[in-house]
Amino acid sequence: MGIVEHMASSWVGRELVFVGYGHSNGFSQSGGGVKRVVTMPISQVGATQFSYAVSGKNTCNGDSGGPAFAQSGSTYLLAGVTSYGDQNCVQYGVDTRVDVYADFVGAAPAAPPDPCQGESYEGRCDGNTVIWCEQEKVHSYQCQKCGWDAAKGFYNCI
Repeated sequence: MGIVEHMASSWVGRELVFVGYGHSNGFSQSGGGVKRVVTMPISQVGATQFSYAVSGKNTCNGDSGGPAFAQSGSTYLLAGVTSYGDQNCVQYGVDTRVDVYADFVGAAPAAPPDPCQGESYEGRCDGNTVIWCEQEKVHSYQCQKCGWDAAKGFYNCI
């Protein structure tokens, strides 16, 4: 599993997926031992931690040490580890950022996502359609005939 590369203040508002087996009721400290998943946006990013505060959603006692994942395309990357929150689990929660401690835990940040999902600048033919990546976007063009253009060094309409 990969971890996020670098969390910054631009992450405020980004939704993360939190997983844990903690209590479902912070007032009565009951309902623990059941795996639950909740999606919440980050409300603040600090130097070593980030927080979240969504009415009606939260992590709770027993969730500590559980993961918070950031989705990157079809991949989930570890962004945080649940640390603490308010006593009754209704106001806020705080996670420790894993990107800050990547060296300590021996993890390497994940490679940045491939915006072209494997398509290259040289391109390829799909029937009579040329498909290629340019400026981090996949492009396609319907041709009479698609093939390798040796003079230009990429697939093209020929």
